[in-house]
Amino acid sequence: MATITRKNLARNLAENVGLSIADSEKFVNNVFEAIEDGLAKDKKVKILDFGTFEIRHKKARMGRNPKTQEKFKIKERNVVLFRPTTKLKTGN
Repeated sequence: MATITRKNLARNLAENVGLSIADSEKFVNNVFEAIEDGLAKDKKVKILDFGTFEIRHKKARMGRNPKTQEKFKIKERNVVLFRPTTKLKTGN
């Protein structure tokens, strides 16, 4: 699995589109801020031909350490779920 940082995205954008690194970093940061704002407001962000980001609420539950078998409580929390479009999954 490849790890891509915001700086890598900005550098790639600058090389392929001809923007400066500073402008590319601003653009990439604005995209992520728009996704964060959309999730905070509507709990769901859909990007056409890419996928959907959605906030899901997970209830508290009991977990277990697989090494020690010790039980512990996992707190309730919100998680971000990403579902890619079929187009992205198949590469078409």
